[in-house]
Amino acid sequence: MKRILYATDLDAHSDRALHRAMMLSIQHDAELLIFHVTDPRAANAAVRISELEEQIQKSQLPDISAAKRGALRHQIKVVSGDPISELVAAVDSFHPDLVVMGPSRELTPMAVFYGTTADKAVARIGSPILVVKNRPYALYGKSLVAFDHTLGSRAALELAAGLAPDAELLIASVTGADGNCLKELNNVNDMVSGHVTEILKSVPDGKLRDIEPQVTIRSGIAGDELLNCAAQIKPDLLAFGRTQKTGLKSLVPGSTANLLLGHAACDVLIAGRIG
Repeated sequence: MKRILYATDLDAHSDRALHRAMMLSIQHDAELLIFHVTDPRAANAAVRISELEEQIQKSQLPDISAAKRGALRHQIKVVSGDPISELVAAVDSFHPDLVVMGPSRELTPMAVFYGTTADKAVARIGSPILVVKNRPYALYGKSLVAFDHTLGSRAALELAAGLAPDAELLIASVTGADGNCLKELNNVNDMVSGHVTEILKSVPDGKLRDIEPQVTIRSGIAGDELLNCAAQIKPDLLAFGRTQKTGLKSLVPGSTANLLLGHAACDVLIAGRIG
């Protein structure tokens, strides 16, 4: 991971996503672009840049030493205009490996996915998106990946494992198998475990080869079961993928993505677009 873009509207809780973006940038030695879109009628760019620099200086970063904090490489860019359109332009220009944002009013993921320019925005923002919901008190320690054997879920698995290499990795797969048939569930478990292990071992440079994920198999409605699993496991991070389609259809089919994004209590990681 070489570049991270953090999009902020400077609301009351924006420091949560900023702190996580800074921690990930330091952890992965990645360049951090802090991006803000201001209303042309509001404070000028210099004022906003000063506010952001002050946030950075006051940031408390758990698990990050002072020496490592000093290695943070960041730049701030403030523009005026439509938040979604300008965000798309910034992503196209900066080519981030990860876009970090909070569930804020202006640049909320729901606005990206459902606003008037939603289809164009999602189709063009091919980078993975991390939605930071909670204040970070440590590096990610437990990741939960929704896995269904698709290319999108494979991308989510690789991304989550690479983003938090020291975290406990848990895999949740929802099947249509009979939940009362232990043999059938065990067969599904073996198939998922084998596929996940194969994926991790095949990642170039071998960094994920030694990760030993735990697999849980659920039977029922995907969105509901994944939320129930997350509620029981209590991960720091929930990751899922997109399909090979574009626009709104590039997310997990149906309302599953909406459900996970809107109701998961933890941070949410959406893998990049496939194809």
